[in-house]
Formats: sequence, structure tokens, C-alpha cells
Amino acid sequence: MKEYLKKYEIVLTARGPVFIGSGKDIMKKEYILIPGSDKIIVPDIGKMYSDLSIMGKDRKFEQFLLSKTNEGLGNWLRAERITDSQILKWKKYELDMGDTIQEKGRPLQILAFIKDPYGNPYIPGSSLKGMLRTILLYWEISNNPQRFQGIKTDIRRELNGNDRIKRNTFLSKEEKKIEAEVFNILDRSNKKTDMVNDHLSGLIVSDSLPLSVEDLALCQKVEYHVDAKMSSLNILRECLKPGTQIRFTLSIDTTKCKYSANDIVKAVALFAEDYYRLFINKFRFAEKPGKDSVWLGGGTGFFTKTVMYSLFKENAVSAVQNMFEKTVNQKSHGHRFDYKSGVSPHILKMTKYKGEFYHFGECGIQIN
Repeated sequence: MKEYLKKYEIVLTARGPVFIGSGKDIMKKEYILIPGSDKIIVPDIGKMYSDLSIMGKDRKFEQFLLSKTNEGLGNWLRAERITDSQILKWKKYELDMGDTIQEKGRPLQILAFIKDPYGNPYIPGSSLKGMLRTILLYWEISNNPQRFQGIKTDIRRELNGNDRIKRNTFLSKEEKKIEAEVFNILDRSNKKTDMVNDHLSGLIVSDSLPLSVEDLALCQKVEYHVDAKMSSLNILRECLKPGTQIRFTLSIDTTKCKYSANDIVKAVALFAEDYYRLFINKFRFAEKPGKDSVWLGGGTGFFTKTVMYSLFKENAVSAVQNMFEKTVNQKSHGHRFDYKSGVSPHILKMTKYKGEFYHFGECGIQIN
């Protein structure tokens, strides 16, 4: 291997359930509850339809799928006197429902994990690199706060204005400007915002090795409020179980990328420390993450997805509260009380698995 290319084997160990969405929802008519157990079956719909056609039940099945009933697929199959042994023949995979709580009368929606063409879950390299990019951006802003004073002033000015702010566009311009300032340093183009100047093109991240559907469990989104109240939402996610190891390769082209593996280790430690110091420790019973903790995928929360805390640090609570006041319905979210509680947003995104509460997406990172 050429000297300028440094290659590392990375192992992420899931400390909390990890969710990377495929964009597909598994609806109640697409999975089967196994009676007397805490598991569900996700069937091969094509194989099931073929066998139902042979049984002469294809028309009834089509009518069931098109109906507005909240009846689950398992109940419909058993009403049609389909045996459990036959149902098991259609199994694509099964999932542990764990600690999920269903609100009576409401069907549970399952958000599917991304899978490869062979049906195995995996983590795309783009998701893994996005995680590292966020952490490195936080590190750069934290180490050079004066460099971004102008952007902070622009954000303050917008937040203090009288106009409502569109939530889906707020910060997009500022974040692009910051990223261009931090990462676009290669001088391949005269235009600063041109992505050909991004030195992270030299940070090459592979997809993870394939995982197994046996590594998946269903986890429910739990909102843990700063006053210790909890609420569960009727949405489930296919997640990698705590303890699952995610393996991928990281290559650094030192002719392009200015960061070393040691820089990444330092950035991870700072991010984890600040996440606890500025946010997590405001919630009762929240435990301090390890200095090797990173947060990957969906449901990890506001701190891990925006630049607000990296820019404003100890003053972030008032800035973030102001942002929410300008972008969301206060009657339903109550962010006007965030400053008094000392944290904004006032909800920590968590889930429960085997009787224990976890942060979505928390992993320990090991660089070999």
C-alpha cells in the first residue's frame, strides 16, 4: 500500500440500539404477531401470496390489504384457518418485540432497517462518514470559536427578528457556510463552496460488513423529559441490539485529508464530554458516556444533528429555545420553559430494551 494512504479497521460496539432507516415502513398488514410470545414474523409477501392463490384465498387477501380495517395480518390469516406451521413457511425473518408498549386501538408502525440485496442489515459508508464529519465539525468549531463569530451574529439576528422561521430551512445556509470554511480547503476551484475543495474526500469510509437479521430487535421511541416524565410513541424501529459489533474500514489519503486517526480520537472525546456536560447531565439518572462514545443513525437527538451547541456552548440553551419558539407550535411543545429547566430541547430521545433504558445510536468506537 502506498505510504500516503493510511488504512484502519474500525469496530463500533452498539451501547444502545442503532437505527439506520431504509425509508420503508412495515405496516400492520405486513407482519404477524406470534401468539403467546414477544416476537413477530416478517413474511415473504410474494411467497405468501402465491400460496394463498393456490388455496383460492388470493381475492380475499387483496380485499383485506385494500380495506381500512386495523386488523393485523396474523388475525386475518388465522380467521382464514391458516395454520401456524404454514405461516412459519413464509417467514423471511423474525424480530423480538422486547419492551414495546402498544397503545390500545392503534396499529404499530415499524420503520425498517436498511438491508443489502441479500436481506442482511448493514451500515452504509455514507452514514458512518456523516457521523465522523459531524464530530470533526464540532471539534473544529470548539477549537476555533472566534473564527465563527460572524455566523453566530447572523443566527442571533435571525432569531431575534419578528418573523417566523421555516424549520426545514433554518441553519441550512449557516451550516453550509461553516462546512465550507472548515472542510473546503483544497483550492481545486476558486469557488469556496465547491465540493471539489472538500478535503474530507480523502477520508474514505467503507460500508460495514453485513450483519444478521438476528442482530435486530424492535425498539420503541421513548421521550424522556427533563422532569423525569416519560412517554412512548406508537412507532417501532428495527434496531441493532446493544452489544452488536459493526466493522468497517477507514482509509485516510494524507495528500488530501488533514486529519489523522489521533485527531478523530480527540474529536470523539471532546464531543462525548460536551454532549454530557452541556446536555445529557441535565436529565435525572442520565449516565456519563464513555470518552470513546459516538452517536450513529436515527433518533440520536438534536445535539448530535446540528451546530447550535458547538457554536453557542454554555449559551446554547437560550439560543436553542429561541429557535424552537420561532419554528414550532409552542402549545404542543412547550419550549418556552426550556431556559428555566436549564436545557433545550427538554426531551432526551431514548428507548428501552430488556428492561434497561438506552440512548438511541450510542456506540463505542475502536480504531485499529
